Amino acid sequence: MSRETCRVNGSDRRPPSASSAPAAAVFRLAMLVVGAALAGCAGDGGSVAPGPGQDARLVLSASVGDEPIDRLAVTVTADDIPVPLVFNLDIADGVALGTLRLPPGSARTILVEAFDVAGTVTHDGSMTIDVQRGQNPPVRIALLPRAGDTPIEVTLAEVTLSVSPTAVTVPAGGTVALAAQLLDVDGQPVQGTVGWGSDNPAIATVDANGVVSGITPGTAHVVASHGVLAAIATVTVTGDGGLTGVEGVVSWLGNGPLEGITVFAGSESGQTDANGYYLIPGVAPGPVEVSTFAMPAFCAGVDVQQVTVTAGSLATANFSYQCTPGTNGVSNNETDLAAEADFCSTHTPVLTAPGFVYGRILEAGTTEAAGPSPNVRAELLVGFPGTDPRTDVDWFRFPADFNAQVGNEDEYRFGLAFAGVTLSYAFRFSVDGGATWTFCDTDGSGSGAGLTFDPLLTGTSDIP
Repeated sequence: MSRETCRVNGSDRRPPSASSAPAAAVFRLAMLVVGAALAGCAGDGGSVAPGPGQDARLVLSASVGDEPIDRLAVTVTADDIPVPLVFNLDIADGVALGTLRLPPGSARTILVEAFDVAGTVTHDGSMTIDVQRGQNPPVRIALLPRAGDTPIEVTLAEVTLSVSPTAVTVPAGGTVALAAQLLDVDGQPVQGTVGWGSDNPAIATVDANGVVSGITPGTAHVVASHGVLAAIATVTVTGDGGLTGVEGVVSWLGNGPLEGITVFAGSESGQTDANGYYLIPGVAPGPVEVSTFAMPAFCAGVDVQQVTVTAGSLATANFSYQCTPGTNGVSNNETDLAAEADFCSTHTPVLTAPGFVYGRILEAGTTEAAGPSPNVRAELLVGFPGTDPRTDVDWFRFPADFNAQVGNEDEYRFGLAFAGVTLSYAFRFSVDGGATWTFCDTDGSGSGAGLTFDPLLTGTSDIP
């Protein structure tokens, strides 16, 4: 079946050849529909040319951004359309657009193909719809890639949406306003609500009025939407305005930096590196609370600071702690002394995301009653794999909180968020005021028959 030529923007164009190999490039495509007419046509073979007042009009357009797409070709076929109607949509400023004038009727198959500059079909897709005079519901057509895995979405509608400009550059910490417009097929403004969103808010954010804020250098796509319609703008954020966020150093007085500590700034977070340095970009300008992961009783210092973030600059929040390492007290494991717990365990063997780890103790005559036992002290110790928390002074200790009554056992917990470093941890319990301690592995320790503490069976914290 032959394809008929249509006149587009004053010139005759035929669909490019689809015989060459598919392009390897894949791309994202958000639809935006804008008002511009592209006439359907009748060919020498006698196809039906809709007359004035008889045709239905559907606006089709696509925003390809900066992707190397040269044009779209649209072919419309039906049993009562002897020769296919073909429409070519050129790309101008990253947008393909046109109004399809179609004879009303049922089972109109619409085939859309995307071509690159070499005339190779990169994506194609089709849908069969009924077309009526007057208002037609919006339709989306998915174009699947010939290579790659990113589809294209095409929209046919009687209301069109555009955004301007379609490409902007803004420095980090700066802002720029985008405008969206709804038009009918005659190009007249239409009232309606437009939503806004960013596909990469770490690079750029957008508010409900279309005002884009540059966060960190990079590229993001801001999408305006109305129902099934969408229009896209490419936002390039440069470093000209400087990063907006919080930075600082977390240190242990007398022993250098603390690595792998999570620092929070509002809803954003970062981790300290080997030098104790952290950087949290993307923090919104204004007052913000900066805090480290709480380490009460192990490291004395300020856990929370209030700073003010200015657009295009980094606020500074440094944290210094006076830390007391070591395992004060004496291990009573395998002594069978009265102070050795009957049974205890480090109940969480592995931690791969920030969260709580749990430990349990059973001591006859002490832990059976509901609630925390006043004679029990609980601590979590954190150190390096392959070392023994009973003797290695580099293990850090944290007081643990009572969590729940589990049968005759008291359960305690402590939250860990050391990221980027593999650590070991183990609970220990004292029932004699901290004079001696029972250290607990994941297999169970205590004075019970066959219970011993194995330093190779401690818990493992491996948070990326």
